[in-house]
Amino acid sequence: MLPVQAILNRVNPKDLIQIYGLTEFNTVQEFLTLIAKRFGKINKGGRLNLEASAKKVLHDWNCGKLKYYTIPPEKLTSTIDVKLVNEIAKEFDLNDMVTYEQMMDENLEQFNIPIEDSFAIKTIVTEIQTNEDDVCMEQQQQTNDPSVNQSS
Repeated sequence: MLPVQAILNRVNPKDLIQIYGLTEFNTVQEFLTLIAKRFGKINKGGRLNLEASAKKVLHDWNCGKLKYYTIPPEKLTSTIDVKLVNEIAKEFDLNDMVTYEQMMDENLEQFNIPIEDSFAIKTIVTEIQTNEDDVCMEQQQQTNDPSVNQSS
């Protein structure tokens, strides 16, 4: 019922009356009752099937049978000003970036880390990863090898 209520809030009731050939209505319940009577949406025992009526209205809405027009909003004026710049902003100054990198290099030199040590650490990590990869490959080959007898 809520989706039909939303449609009724948007579409002019006179348009609905004309499209469906209905009489005046005031509520969603009345509207769905009129739709059920008009299109024969009746359950066993002669009860009106309001759910089927609601589905028909939603179907008509989705298929475009019910037209809905809105006035587009007025064009808002932009609060952002456009201006041409003759120089790059401070955040994009490459000279400042080079100066910053030099300062960082000088700070790192305080720690006296020899270059050879950093390469040794990288080499050890690479060897460990290689050994782990070899073990994984061996395990995978053993599980995929059809000649290995597996007990069931």
